[in-house]
Amino acid sequence: MKRGLLILAAVALVYIFLNPYRLYPDGQGYYSYLPSLFVDGDIDFYNEFTQMRIPVPLAVTPTGYISNIWSFGSAFFWTPFYVAGKLLATVDEYPYGNWYWFWINLGTIAYGLMAYFLIAQMLKESGRSASRWIVGALAFLGTPMFFYTFAVSSTAHGITAFAATLFLWYWVQSYRSPQAKSRYVLLGIFAGFAAMVRSQEALFSLALFGELAVRALRKELPLKDAFSYGGIFCAAFVAGLLPQLFIWKIIYGSFFAAPAQFNLSFDYFALSQVLFSSYHGILYWTPVFFLAFAGLAVGTVRAPALYGGMLLAFIGQLMVNACCVAFWEGYAFGLRQMTSSLPLVAFGLAELVRVFHARRGFLRVAGWTVLVLPVLWTTGLLFNYYLELDLLGYLSPSQIFQVQAALSGKLLLVAKKLFAQPRAPFSLFILCVGIAFAYMALLKKGRVLLEKKKYTPVLAALTIVIAGYSLFIVRAHWNKPAYALPPGATISADELGAFFVGQVNDIKVKYNLK
Repeated sequence: MKRGLLILAAVALVYIFLNPYRLYPDGQGYYSYLPSLFVDGDIDFYNEFTQMRIPVPLAVTPTGYISNIWSFGSAFFWTPFYVAGKLLATVDEYPYGNWYWFWINLGTIAYGLMAYFLIAQMLKESGRSASRWIVGALAFLGTPMFFYTFAVSSTAHGITAFAATLFLWYWVQSYRSPQAKSRYVLLGIFAGFAAMVRSQEALFSLALFGELAVRALRKELPLKDAFSYGGIFCAAFVAGLLPQLFIWKIIYGSFFAAPAQFNLSFDYFALSQVLFSSYHGILYWTPVFFLAFAGLAVGTVRAPALYGGMLLAFIGQLMVNACCVAFWEGYAFGLRQMTSSLPLVAFGLAELVRVFHARRGFLRVAGWTVLVLPVLWTTGLLFNYYLELDLLGYLSPSQIFQVQAALSGKLLLVAKKLFAQPRAPFSLFILCVGIAFAYMALLKKGRVLLEKKKYTPVLAALTIVIAGYSLFIVRAHWNKPAYALPPGATISADELGAFFVGQVNDIKVKYNLK
């Protein structure tokens, strides 16, 4: 009964929020790999970027390719949905239009829902069965996850949260088998997948390394075994990252090009703004992160092998955000690059629930109140997005409080705006949801195999996917088109970073930001 209600609720959410006709600028960069590979048979992005009018100068790399600073991982995860859309498309369907955007937006929503279900399984496996569905919902609504799953689906953030959750789910699932070598192979591949979406997600590996360190210090594992398992993990991590490494090598001439590295520097360090600025900072937009940090800290004291690495990963995510050229992260709902911390938030909140569930009466009610109020605040900002809340410009604390205070009288308008959004025909919606659930059921079979410790078929399938996509990318390189670029139409790849930094500096001057 409960499962049926959850599925019904999921379908309702998809129907209400799925917007099939929207692709944001970052989404254009992530999406461009798919038509380039599957339509043109190459990895040259000139026609993709010009056809989609991506608002970024075309930059030529030393190898003669058009630079694509957006990672490949989102396209990797969207592939099943893109292929489904391509199989169902008409012969003359425009490859850069609404039909395909609908499918990748649907894909992000499917991965977001799977992340939610994996969080519930993860909490159950770690002994946090009580209120796991509620805790997962609080994490979903209290972070930018709901926004980047349902409202703006064509970015990497919903995908990266799923990939991070997949890694942490299997880490927890396999926690009681620290001497199984296959455990570290699978964890390495899953971590590589997460880093392929956004490089910073390699930080989630700290959960595993923290566990190995504590086990070695407690002499639960011989030190040489801990190093051996870490080496296996690192080798498998590289394997999981192979498609991205091949793309960087082909386009930029190096397996470790990291073309978006201009975005990070200690010179930009702005931790206080990340935490306390009204310009997308945590305090004003997603205060549940503070509670999650407290929960992870409490958990680290009680169970350092389980929580210590997660706390380090959480701090690492904060540091990455603090070192970004734009601490406010442009057009964003809160700190969008913190979206992948969804499973960490769930673990932190679950630990706080464990603490106050041991109390009775007023203290238990007070505990739940402390958890729910920050989530309601963030949900209010989500509703205000549908009332044209400015997510690009600076908002002062007083402006944020004003829009939140006025929300109660506008909830009916929010509902009208939601139901007035463009929607696909209902018959197409049902077909697509059916395909999405079939794909989710397939992945569930993989999850069940892992839970039963039947590793071979899962490893075989992952090997085929990684090797197949890597060969597909190398073959696309052989098809590099020959054409003459119009004079003055491009800049060098080295100048692209300066373009983005210049845009950020203009905003800093405009709003008097440090």
